[in-house]
Amino acid sequence: MSDELATWLRARLDEDERVARALEPDYGIYPDGHTEAGSAYLERFDSERVLAEIAAKRQLLDLHANHHFCGQGSMEVDAYTWYEAGEKRTTDIPCLNLRLLALPYADRDGYREEWRP
Repeated sequence: MSDELATWLRARLDEDERVARALEPDYGIYPDGHTEAGSAYLERFDSERVLAEIAAKRQLLDLHANHHFCGQGSMEVDAYTWYEAGEKRTTDIPCLNLRLLALPYADRDGYREEWRP
């Protein structure tokens, strides 16, 4: 199930990247009707920032896929196996880190409630 969540999350990041790359590169010009706060928001969250965040999230997904990174309790092996009090444990619940990365996309098609942290 963790692989399914990671695959689904990568697809959402791909969608975000397509949108960010399609934005007008000149952020100094705003259509009429934007408030000062709206313009400040667009300047702060421009496509460059969005693309940097997507790249960082992809690196986290890559670390998870290589079993170097997981933050659910004392899990240190992968999303399915960890050691607690010296005993090997397994679960089919995706890694908490993946579930947290996916949370902003909870309103998108394909999101499963069992992924909610």
